[in-house]
Amino acid sequence: MAHLKIDRGYFGALIYEQFIRFPMPVTASELVRRWHISYPTALKLKRRVQLLCCQQMDKVRTIVYRELDKEYKGYRLPKGNLSEELKDRRVVHADTVSLYSMSQRTNKYRARYRSTGQTASIYMSPKVGGHQRGILANVISCWKGGPVIIDSVPDQRMDTLYPVFNNVIAPDAPIFTDEGFKWLPYANARQVNHNKKSTSAGKRYKWARDRWVTKEGVHNNQSESINNILKTYMRNYRYVSVPWSQVYLQEFSFFKALRSGIKIHDLVGVKPTKSGNPRVGVTKVNKKYTQLNPPAEIHFSQYHYLSPTLDERKRIEESPTRFRFNEMLCHHFPPQKWSSLHVAMNKYDEYYTEHPHGIRKRREERNTYLAGQLWSELPDEGYADLGQLCEELNIPKRIMLNIARVWAIHGLVKIADRTNYSCRNKYLIYDIEKRVSWLPRLLYTHRESEVKQFEKNWKKAIKHDYQYMKKTRRKY
Repeated sequence: MAHLKIDRGYFGALIYEQFIRFPMPVTASELVRRWHISYPTALKLKRRVQLLCCQQMDKVRTIVYRELDKEYKGYRLPKGNLSEELKDRRVVHADTVSLYSMSQRTNKYRARYRSTGQTASIYMSPKVGGHQRGILANVISCWKGGPVIIDSVPDQRMDTLYPVFNNVIAPDAPIFTDEGFKWLPYANARQVNHNKKSTSAGKRYKWARDRWVTKEGVHNNQSESINNILKTYMRNYRYVSVPWSQVYLQEFSFFKALRSGIKIHDLVGVKPTKSGNPRVGVTKVNKKYTQLNPPAEIHFSQYHYLSPTLDERKRIEESPTRFRFNEMLCHHFPPQKWSSLHVAMNKYDEYYTEHPHGIRKRREERNTYLAGQLWSELPDEGYADLGQLCEELNIPKRIMLNIARVWAIHGLVKIADRTNYSCRNKYLIYDIEKRVSWLPRLLYTHRESEVKQFEKNWKKAIKHDYQYMKKTRRKY
């Protein structure tokens, strides 16, 4: 409230007005017409409210994380239909939406013939500068009727969006998204395919019935509805410049959190005393030495959104992004204890920096996808039968055994050999147990020169409960 040459009652009146009118915003032009004040004064008053919203959003994220962690700590989603299991429970939905997307007219009538999708719709053509003119918002609907966390992002890459999710979503909370978020490392993350095609006889219909809600009850309708409300909210501002996009989105998130039931005292730190005085803990403005309270423009600098330049975007597109997930997991695996794992992670990085192609790349992508499926089905505690998991997932046991061998060599899992070796029994029985909660990205195929060393390491890593039965060869 420093450097505000207006009655403080206007500030409280504006907050109350925006609270009761949400999701309809109160613009500075409307304040000029209704309160008969100048436009610079109305804009400064609006900026003070937005600054308050930005400062309190970190507390909203903390409250959401604490509530989700309290309800779902150690929880795992069951198999089958999830509608009855998650009925009247808090489920996180996430999606992305583009605001003020670029048209062909703003690109000097150049069509986007190279790039498609939401990310391409917010940037100008590279031949006219490649500047960002639209807004790409990442929407996290924490639960039905609950708070919403919205951030302005430059793209939909994993290394861009993962820190946003990590600060809000608890590790065991269920989260429903579309297939643009397949990389989410949460055990209870489920996706719905919005582009699913019909498989009926004759293909009478192009789209499948369950492309919005799957047979298991997975959907992200909450985030889709928030997208519609957000577009209506931002439409009242006509246009918001890209550097101020984060401020306006934080304003929307703050008032949505208040309307969802989060107490204002939990946010601003004001706790009513027994006498009913609500001003305990409020920082007073120093009126004698006003320079000790810097202007609001200085505080806004940390909340401005910095859009990437064309050179930065090219550098990101040229660099491989597959191995950045391993960089985020390095603090979970210290190099002193996981030396062999770090060597394997570096091999994965080196392999994809060379832009591979051919049959080995296709096999690596297949094995990585199957490894993610197997890892999500493993229990957090105790052993599981590898053969039974292969039958449930309908995956060849030969491929899954090769994946499990790689995990065992690098210490990610424990494998016990339960096979009773005899002349009649040729069925291998392995039990597998998790040792860590995160699965880094590794290579599951090997060159011909590496096969012998791989077999030696596998024999050292496996745990044998039954001794091999040495049989003598008989002459008949």
